[in-house]
Amino acid sequence: EDTPALSLSTERTFDDWGNVLTETGADGVTQHTVADPVALTGTRWQTDANGVAGPKTVTTQGLDGQPLKEQLFCADGVLQHELSWAYDGLGRCVSQSDAMGRETLQEWDVRDRLVSTTLPDGSVIKRTYAEGHDGELPA
Repeated sequence: EDTPALSLSTERTFDDWGNVLTETGADGVTQHTVADPVALTGTRWQTDANGVAGPKTVTTQGLDGQPLKEQLFCADGVLQHELSWAYDGLGRCVSQSDAMGRETLQEWDVRDRLVSTTLPDGSVIKRTYAEGHDGELPA
């Protein structure tokens, strides 16, 4: 007895720049992705098969494409939390703030190696490197 093949499909739509705008799976769930190259933001959310939207994430990027801020909004549009990052002139992350507003600081050496991390509670993690090695070595 022949069993009919199961056919699953995914439908995509694209924006004016050729980026995927929506992707709808066989289950009817749609992933939405809106990229704004002028505002340097990307917005992502999902709608169920009935069109009900879930939480929305808005990411703001710098000109180099690195994230500066990420905001999570509830389905009703209320800001749930925000994350942020700051970078030095060489594009290395020097601070991160979490959803509670706690900041983690990072310091780098001239060889782009992480040498110090200051945690939100004030604890400091220092790293040292063996002469002649750019990366971490197992102890």
